[in-house]
Amino acid sequence: MSALTGAVATDIHNASNDLLAHYLGWTIEALGEWHPDADRYGLRLTAGLVAAKFWDIGDGFWKKLSQHHPQHEGLVSGLKRLVSGAKTEVVVPIGTPQYEIEILESLRKAEARGDWAELETKTSAFPDRNEHPYALTGAIRGLYRLAPNELIALADRQTTWFDARPLLGALRTADALDVACRSASGLVRFAALEAVLRLRRPLTALETDALANLFHEMSSDGEAWPSWLATFNRSPTRFPHIQHALGKALPGCTDIALRAYVDSIDLSTPTAHGRIEVAACLREFSVTASIEARRSLSRRAWDRWKNWNFGVESNDETSTADKSELDYAVLIWLGSFEDKDLVAQEMQRVESAFLLIENDWHSNIMGLQQKVSRLTARWKIYAMAQLKGAHAPDAYFAKDAPAMDFPMSDFHRHRYTSIR
Repeated sequence: MSALTGAVATDIHNASNDLLAHYLGWTIEALGEWHPDADRYGLRLTAGLVAAKFWDIGDGFWKKLSQHHPQHEGLVSGLKRLVSGAKTEVVVPIGTPQYEIEILESLRKAEARGDWAELETKTSAFPDRNEHPYALTGAIRGLYRLAPNELIALADRQTTWFDARPLLGALRTADALDVACRSASGLVRFAALEAVLRLRRPLTALETDALANLFHEMSSDGEAWPSWLATFNRSPTRFPHIQHALGKALPGCTDIALRAYVDSIDLSTPTAHGRIEVAACLREFSVTASIEARRSLSRRAWDRWKNWNFGVESNDETSTADKSELDYAVLIWLGSFEDKDLVAQEMQRVESAFLLIENDWHSNIMGLQQKVSRLTARWKIYAMAQLKGAHAPDAYFAKDAPAMDFPMSDFHRHRYTSIR
């Protein structure tokens, strides 16, 4: 196959423009009319698939083949045979360090029990993933275009990440996500999702829609959804490029799935890593979400934010958190659904607590600083909700967000602003 691939590639690169047109025609005929009886060793099929790799721009090649050869059962049979025969043999060389052997073993265990969060961390130890040769890549893409259900059935039979990942990797990103969405295998879904998580570029509109469809399908399994969220949403700052797709998927989720989304986000101190990413997701969510969906998600976020209270229960006297990952969702609740009188009352309560702060006992200056930061941040959130109402979330995250100066007396301002 290697020699044949080299020969076909050389032919195409050296061909004149006139010969290229004939070469394209030959490729369509060779594959469209292919039958195993006429190509016992599959050399003609292999040469045609290698050539198809060069012509398959924008999926136009397979569409043209279907137009010229509507009946192609023989070709589909040959493609299935090639794809089903592709297996990865994982061999541990003699002398491999023990820690690498342990990583591989833990990967296999996580794979067997469907622990996707653990599997995601272990697969990062294998950044150099071998790509399939041209012929096999062409076979996978051709089978997806000509008989997608056959490819999905083959994908569902994969039992290891080392086999599922290259199969999905041979497809374009949006196509791989489509296969995962229609697959019944958690391993196939993980392989497609993991490949997207490794991307370090913005997704195209087509890829975003395909990923949103996959997220929506995942969320329909109430038991598995939290484990999927633990894989890609515990720290949103790790995967900023998926946030728009997640935001497009959330409006179609159930209340249980929406609450699981809120609960999956780690609230961090002293800095709120991921608050911008969460805001991007929820901004997209708010565009199409129903009032009921926005109410359900934001109420859950507000309850969690209120109980967390900027890490007060962590007993970390060095923490001076003044932001949270859930600020955008909290402002949705306070600006759109909370009773306005309750918002005003809470602001007054915080102001009163601030004026009495010197009557409290503080173990050290850091403890005092922590309480000042927490009260100030809490007041700012309520003040923004009161000032902007339903527009509070976007106003708070805008570049020209209005300054919310805490209503301190001159004495308190001089005394406490210097330590913040």
